[in-house]
Amino acid sequence: MKKFNLTLVCFVLVISQLFVSCESDELLADATISFSTSGTVSGDAEIAPGQEFTIELTAKKGDDNMEYFTLKRDADNIPAYTITGFKSSDGTERPVELKKDDEDLFSITITMTSEVNVGDYEYFFTVLDKDENVLAENSITLTVKEPTTSLAEAIDFEFKRIAGADATGMEVYGLAWTTNSETSAIIKKDADKLVILSLENWNDITTQEALKLAVDNANGLDTFEDVSATASSSTNYVIATKKDDSYYILKILNSTVTTSEAGTTITISGQSKE
Repeated sequence: MKKFNLTLVCFVLVISQLFVSCESDELLADATISFSTSGTVSGDAEIAPGQEFTIELTAKKGDDNMEYFTLKRDADNIPAYTITGFKSSDGTERPVELKKDDEDLFSITITMTSEVNVGDYEYFFTVLDKDENVLAENSITLTVKEPTTSLAEAIDFEFKRIAGADATGMEVYGLAWTTNSETSAIIKKDADKLVILSLENWNDITTQEALKLAVDNANGLDTFEDVSATASSSTNYVIATKKDDSYYILKILNSTVTTSEAGTTITISGQSKE
């Protein structure tokens, strides 16, 4: 599991002004909770499911000593024994009692694991007095999202068919080109799936996950026959393929037809991303 250092850069939530017991109207100084780490993400953050992350916090007393510390996710208490970094081994769903030395200034590094289900989860950190009245509270929101992987940079491809021989350069994409119609190259599916996508998809699809979704949801074809086999031309077709566990998106830009004593050579070129 990766370790994810969560940085909440020195912001402090100041709790509403508190008053002493009914025997006095004296205003109490506010307690504070602040977060900081040496990580690279500040504030609320996105995180992968089941990923480990670390939070460092410091709570500072006001006029009342801090007696208890709680950590809640949404409305639920999180038992202390599930969290690395607690000084107490208390595993009950109640506030963790602070040691005497921590009643004025309490610092802790907490390591937790994000939820496995996607969604937003708010974590509340609270210090309380001896009567379990809230002295200070701060919170963060973690958005659990499935990780994504960007498509690789576009590379050039070239499919070439010389004098009626099988075309070269296609196998990697799960394609084959062995015959022509009277007017067009017959590009055949030679793996799991061949689909036509829109021209906009070439720029709009930027991750492997989005490409997989587009290919899986599109209608499959046995052949693609829109490229001329009789005359050179510029084109703007976008197709995509699935071969084993890999997905490819191809933008066909040109077809070139030349004739020599050896026969006719047809070249189809463009760019692809994986």
